[in-house]
Amino acid sequence: MDNVDISTYKELLDETEAELEELISTTNSNNARYVIGVKAIEGNDLEMVKKNVKKGVAWLREAASNDHIDSMEYLAYHDIRFESVPNIKRIMGYLETVIEKKDSTRALTTLAEFYINQRKEKKSVLRGFELYKKAADLGDLIACYWVGVLLHRGQGADKDIKEAIKYLEKASELGNVQADYELFDTYAREEGYEDHPKAYNYFCDAIENSYTSFQELQDYFKKNIDVLKGEFLKRKHNEDLKIDSDEEILNLHDAYITEHMNKFSNAMRKDQLYKRAPAYMNDGLIWMMKVLKNYMLDTVLRYDHKDFLDAVESDIPPLISEVGVWLFENEVERQKELGDKEAVKKARTCLEIIKKILKDGIEYFTKEGKYHLMNRYSPKKCKDEQKKREEVQFKPEYFKQLEKMEEESKTQAERDAALKCSYCGCPEGSIKHKLCSACKKVYYCSAECQKQHWKATHKKECKLLRKK
Repeated sequence: MDNVDISTYKELLDETEAELEELISTTNSNNARYVIGVKAIEGNDLEMVKKNVKKGVAWLREAASNDHIDSMEYLAYHDIRFESVPNIKRIMGYLETVIEKKDSTRALTTLAEFYINQRKEKKSVLRGFELYKKAADLGDLIACYWVGVLLHRGQGADKDIKEAIKYLEKASELGNVQADYELFDTYAREEGYEDHPKAYNYFCDAIENSYTSFQELQDYFKKNIDVLKGEFLKRKHNEDLKIDSDEEILNLHDAYITEHMNKFSNAMRKDQLYKRAPAYMNDGLIWMMKVLKNYMLDTVLRYDHKDFLDAVESDIPPLISEVGVWLFENEVERQKELGDKEAVKKARTCLEIIKKILKDGIEYFTKEGKYHLMNRYSPKKCKDEQKKREEVQFKPEYFKQLEKMEEESKTQAERDAALKCSYCGCPEGSIKHKLCSACKKVYYCSAECQKQHWKATHKKECKLLRKK
């Protein structure tokens, strides 16, 4: 769970379930209760601890009753997600205790959300703002956004547009696309701060980073075309284009919006077809793809081979998708518009890596030489720019739950549909894949794929697979 890192309990991670229980019985160790509880719930270390959610929760409740802070925080997030009727009072009690003891931005923002949304009275909204403010000052991108929104609207604090812009700009820098939209709204409509070109550019940035209010942007442009037509042409490097009428400008702009909308929709459909992470991201997560995009550009490219493989597997799975391709294609075009050749080069490097993984799998990069060959920014080529994953503060906490969300969302039919052709990789649809009659281990979507795979590799593999 986010902000509750079991890896900090290094001295207990290699203990078996029986050894941890013995430690609890002899020393009354709450740390052991926490480790065994988390492992039993998550089931990611079955050699040491068997998966048993009910038992894991019981261990954590016991530790929490003894004021074990990490157990309280873990249980708060677990109860929110998995309890059929979450005990709000208990959850808020856990979180209040956590924030008294440590600076957990997620605990602060979660508790703030409860105060603002669960309890509507003025005192609760003031408390919610106070909690968001503390998390924002610790650099949390969710909190920066909400402090900006609340200051903009005068909720929980006096309305202060100048201060709201400061927090929203910070959230935007961190990758919060909702902040881009809020800045658009501020500069488009707030008396005394109106700046239509600035508003327009924030809205365009939001659209190009997975904020999906496509028609609203077109309507805003049409309404303010006299002020914005030059900005649009400048953004697209068409300042010298000779256009006789506003209607032609509108048509060009409509084509720009429609292209982004269609490409995003097509990318999402493909990811839904192949059961990739973006297909399971609701509106509360999809806009945060920009966070991962920035992380890959600024940090992942600087990792050594091992850290890169870990990041692809654990940190940025949503980027390894058609939506990720769409995002980096937009980044390439935007940096071209800005004339930043180095930024174009970095975005293209990310784009090439994602496309290669989609085509050949992460296995392609298991050979270190291939990684360094494709990554122009790896430590081998830019020694002074190396970053170590264990030292990086960023944690992709908002995406950790995707794997579980995927499993929870898939019906048995969807699992069946996840079967892929062993030659071309296409998933099973309405036409069922055929099983190899000899080894009964691999599937094919067509006789042609079976023939091609037989010639390529399966002729040698089939006998070995039959023996398994």
